[in-house]
Amino acid sequence: MNAYLTRAIAALCTLFLSGPGFAASTPWFETEGGDIRMVVSGSPTGDGLLLGAIEINLKPGWKTYWRDPGGAGVPFQMSLSGGENVSGHEIGYPPPRRFDDGYSVYAGYDDPVALAVTFTVPDPSRPVAIDAEVFLGICESICIPVQTRFQLTTAGESGSTPETVIVGMAHAALPQDAGDGLQITEIRLDGEMLVAKVDAVDLGEPDLYVINDSGWYFGTPEAVVTGDSALEFRIPVIEKPSSSSDKPANLEYTLIVGGKAAEGSVPLPE
Repeated sequence: MNAYLTRAIAALCTLFLSGPGFAASTPWFETEGGDIRMVVSGSPTGDGLLLGAIEINLKPGWKTYWRDPGGAGVPFQMSLSGGENVSGHEIGYPPPRRFDDGYSVYAGYDDPVALAVTFTVPDPSRPVAIDAEVFLGICESICIPVQTRFQLTTAGESGSTPETVIVGMAHAALPQDAGDGLQITEIRLDGEMLVAKVDAVDLGEPDLYVINDSGWYFGTPEAVVTGDSALEFRIPVIEKPSSSSDKPANLEYTLIVGGKAAEGSVPLPE
């Protein structure tokens, strides 16, 4: 069975078996390049997590961006501006694609996409009201900045299979945690290049997406299969911090090899 399908079934089972649930969705916010809405499904788990998704229904020819677009673009942003019984959130991104428009290279999506959201709920026994502001870029030949506000509550809503499926599939499509057979195992500086050695069982169609918030800036990674049939990526270092930072210098990454995707983090060389 396909790995993503297996995870989708597991995610859906978790949502269906979590007890009587409350599913809710906002109206679609309509833009020139596509429509956007928020969906939540199921009751909060016992440890205070509520699963949701941001659906971005792109029109043909339009694109939106990954968490770090690269050379150009507007990354998705969301902030909680109010609500009740919700104290935080995390956004999860499915594996992106790389685009080259002749002027810049960037990472994103050109098909309808659902970003996975996990809300932190202080009291799982109480209803949840979410009030969130989102900002993103949707682009064709030009980019349109999109800003809107989503408000919904789980109270009084009946369970909805379509919403449960949307949320389950969004979370099932996330990259797996990096580990044996799909991870960066070693990283080093080689002049103006960062070289990342990869452990991967299948070397087919490799790609790497990287992000760092400690003052390092990178070009587009290039996959290289070495003489001993090992895979590594050579990543141009455009800029690195001149002095130490309070933030740990880690390279966060999404690695795609052989049709599988994993995300992880490795320390950058000093």
